[in-house]
Amino acid sequence: MDAEVEEFTTPLVQAAVRRVAGKWRRFLAPDELRSIGWLWVHDHPAAVRKHLADEQRGARRLTTLIARAMDAAGRGEKAAAEGYAAEDEQFYSVSTLELLLPAVWDPAYRPWREEDETGRRKSGHAGAGLTWETMLADVRAAFDRAGLSAEQQFMLRAKYRDHVPTPVVAEAYEVSVTTVHNRVKAALWAIQDELGGVDPRCPPGCECHGGPGSRRVESTAASLARLEHAYDPS
Repeated sequence: MDAEVEEFTTPLVQAAVRRVAGKWRRFLAPDELRSIGWLWVHDHPAAVRKHLADEQRGARRLTTLIARAMDAAGRGEKAAAEGYAAEDEQFYSVSTLELLLPAVWDPAYRPWREEDETGRRKSGHAGAGLTWETMLADVRAAFDRAGLSAEQQFMLRAKYRDHVPTPVVAEAYEVSVTTVHNRVKAALWAIQDELGGVDPRCPPGCECHGGPGSRRVESTAASLARLEHAYDPS
């Protein structure tokens, strides 16, 4: 690796470690993540050179690729530690989270009119095959763990529960409409991060790259038990 590449990639590897370290702290130490990042850089010289030449967006895109390699390693370590196969994970897209969010405040909410006898949705939307209760339990728990500010929670509630027009929210906080959109997006990404990070199978440019989360597939009985616990007022 020449000096130019090393100088360019060193802060990016560090940035990728900061991005994912909290997510995988139970399974990989920061030094291990850093080593994974450098291995990826060493194994992908063409990609590094390509992004090195892109002065406008190259650093950001390369940081994302390095972080994805760390995420993949973290998922593998987590799967091994918890006794399941990484292939058993189910990933959530941005649109799936938006579909589920109204039920965070209203558990009786359903976005469809019909369901089969198992309670599964009939649509082919991402996440099909998991019961609504399973997905809601995941998203509700992630919402609680995401560390959202009072402002972020208000904006999500206004958009997804109360359907308040964005300009009204912007006026209430004395910010631009674009700022409200960005803060809602950041809140969604924080929830997704709690659900496990970016789907490694998702191609670059997909809308999922806001940071879809993943979850270990479990039985319906287990998911309903978790749902009951999630809404336990005690």
